Amino acid sequence: MYMDHRIILSNCGPPVNRTYLHAKYNNMCARCMVSPSAHIHEILPRSAGGKLVEENQIPLCARCHEIVHTNWKAHYNELIQYQERARQYNPEIKSGLLMEDL
Repeated sequence: MYMDHRIILSNCGPPVNRTYLHAKYNNMCARCMVSPSAHIHEILPRSAGGKLVEENQIPLCARCHEIVHTNWKAHYNELIQYQERARQYNPEIKSGLLMEDL
């Protein structure tokens, strides 16, 4: 069976279209805003209760993705701030959840 790799399928919410999410951020990394985005990162990992929904997804370049994976807890608030910064330019970007909300 063929599955479109651009769509993340999940029972945690509606499918997240990766191409659409990259386009919302103008195909740029939400962290450095310099490099083209290549990865979709879960702000709150599924292992910590995060869901595969748009509000929990952020596009990152390969370098920034590697950096935030070193310690997701240390970068969590930083990623939320980058998501909020991007919302100033594109109000269609949905805000992430705060850890306190979970």
